[in-house]
Amino acid sequence: MVTLGTAVARRFELPVTVFALDGFEGAVRVDVATSTVRDVAGTAARRFRPEHRLAPTAETTDALFLLEALDPLTDDDLRLAGDDILDALRAVNPDVEVAQRILRTE
Repeated sequence: MVTLGTAVARRFELPVTVFALDGFEGAVRVDVATSTVRDVAGTAARRFRPEHRLAPTAETTDALFLLEALDPLTDDDLRLAGDDILDALRAVNPDVEVAQRILRTE
């Protein structure tokens, strides 16, 4: 998953971070304004760089891909990058379940 995130980051020239969801305690909260990810245990990532407990491993089956659209990238660019990730995941497992959301600081 990390390799996939890195490939998409390079192709679209945007930061991509991959988190192992099973490392989170409770609900995941993303604060775009402060570039942090939190769970009930506290801050899980600053500048969207995960703590060790959230790093994906070979056994990770549930993941969060966080893509940052920095200027001049658009929502359409983000969707295309997300589609690349989805296509790669579906090539491995056609039954993969995905939810996508665009978050804004406004």
